[in-house]
Amino acid sequence: MNFKYRIFAIPFLFFIGACSVNVSQPTTQLKQNPNQITVDQNFDNTWKDMVEYISTSYFGIESFEKDSGLLTLSFGAENPGRYIDCGTISGPNFKGQTTEVGNIGRGANHLLEGRMNVFLNSNSPNVTTVRVTARYVYTLNDGRFEQVWAFNTNTSDTKSLNAADGITCLSKQVAEQELLEGIRLMSSKN
Repeated sequence: MNFKYRIFAIPFLFFIGACSVNVSQPTTQLKQNPNQITVDQNFDNTWKDMVEYISTSYFGIESFEKDSGLLTLSFGAENPGRYIDCGTISGPNFKGQTTEVGNIGRGANHLLEGRMNVFLNSNSPNVTTVRVTARYVYTLNDGRFEQVWAFNTNTSDTKSLNAADGITCLSKQVAEQELLEGIRLMSSKN
């Protein structure tokens, strides 16, 4: 199932032709540590707990291969700013988070699509490691212009938009941490 949510935010960024536009870089820092946890239970119970948690969450299961320990999830967001940080932008008539601001007089579509790979590895009969990596694709479109940022959990993407400085987007790692915390909680109940 593909979860796509469009947001018609206050008009956006089309500061193309705007006199003075200021762009601030994201305040979120890239985290180079892996998004993983180790749980004190066997692979089968960890897999079961993970699937049970996912079935009650906003993540959609795209595919899975239990034998290899790989599960692929998808998610979308009504509020991209909860999951990604693209800094702030301000001009004569607008100011705010890049993922929320729109062009005065025009509605902007903000679309965030995420895919997540979850890998389970049995370290021993009663210890399993769960590692999560996400791919984010953030699209901004005001009807005249479309720009797409694509980046993974521990990377960023920067695009230049005419009169504005480059806009950098990166993950806040909220989705990754929510998934890992959900699995940790489910595993601790056993």
